[in-house]
Amino acid sequence: MSKKQIQQDFEPTIRSLRISDIFVSLRLTAIAILIYAAFIAVLLPLTKNHLYGLYGFSQEVTHAESGDMPWQKYAHPKPGYDGQFYFRLALDPFTGQKKAYGINLDAPVVRQQRILLPFFTWLVARGDLEITPPVMMAINLGAVAGCAFVTGLLLIGFGIPGWYGLLFALYPGFAVSAGRYLTEPLALFLILSSLLMLVNRKNLAAAILLSLAVLARETATLVVAAGFFTWLSGKILQNGNKNNFSPHFSFWLYPTLSFFLWQFWLWNNWATVLLDGENISKIGVPLIGLIHATAGNITNLNPETGFYLIMLLAVVVYQVFICRWIRHFPLLLLISWACYVLLVSCTKTAVWSNSTSFLRLSAELNMLGLLAYLIVKKGAGNLFVSFWILAWILTAGAEWYHLYSIQ
Repeated sequence: MSKKQIQQDFEPTIRSLRISDIFVSLRLTAIAILIYAAFIAVLLPLTKNHLYGLYGFSQEVTHAESGDMPWQKYAHPKPGYDGQFYFRLALDPFTGQKKAYGINLDAPVVRQQRILLPFFTWLVARGDLEITPPVMMAINLGAVAGCAFVTGLLLIGFGIPGWYGLLFALYPGFAVSAGRYLTEPLALFLILSSLLMLVNRKNLAAAILLSLAVLARETATLVVAAGFFTWLSGKILQNGNKNNFSPHFSFWLYPTLSFFLWQFWLWNNWATVLLDGENISKIGVPLIGLIHATAGNITNLNPETGFYLIMLLAVVVYQVFICRWIRHFPLLLLISWACYVLLVSCTKTAVWSNSTSFLRLSAELNMLGLLAYLIVKKGAGNLFVSFWILAWILTAGAEWYHLYSIQ
């Protein structure tokens, strides 16, 4: 095979989508919804059959007036989880109070930075205490299924079987994020949707979707940064139109403006900014947090730490496996992947201390790596797919065990 042919293999052209392609992706969406609906149904008996029990309400962040709140009986003495803060914001997205509705916002700027999921929930539920949980759950499950839909279309456009899109809905971390009302599914759905629009040269739609993504989860700014450097390299090398993932300037400009405008509002509301003081306390020297957390789990073996070590090994092996192909990644995906590697490696012990945290932290890293790998390889082997699905099943089982242990 000539050098030119090899180059063409790793720089595929995308074809126009057809109606039949949409129906294929819709089937993937339906399958993903059925899987996650069944998953939530299995969890509910452990939460007194109410969605409140999945938020992770903790007595540590409640105060006196919470006795009148319907979710109070679901609060437990163990440390809570982030979903309880997004529930609070869904009742009043633009609040300027740390204490309201029986819940204390532990880090108001950090929580309110990820405003999109609470805001979308509030648009529908309008702060109704009973309607808010099912609405937020529907948005999250819709986002998970949406990941399968948009990646199915994206892969089909590159001549890859669309059913691989289901792997994106079955990202193991989503077994945590979807059930706990977290922000990763919505952010990744918007990032992947933006990439779909980008490769189809819908530049304004791509920019708007990525602008929304940075309001769903601030880590999406790394894709924005990658978009800028990809755009800049295209201008310098005069080859910006030769790659499907070559962004228009709006791809990085509009999200940047959106991010800083929202930061200005947060500063005006709380008199502090996202990168101030305790808000960057989770970032440190590369790999130190990972090493300390791993050592701590090895010396304290039990079912939870055993699962942690298995999933950690799987994530590390996966990154090593992906590294074999990164030289062929489209530049935008390569830079994005590298940025997320840096972010993950610089995170301190507190985030690396359990599997749910590091699966959430590495969500964009793992998903964008998967997308680039599938595009380069034109698919994946049965062994790879089997391990991916097994990892989701193990994580789903760990979520069941987590709720069981609280009871």
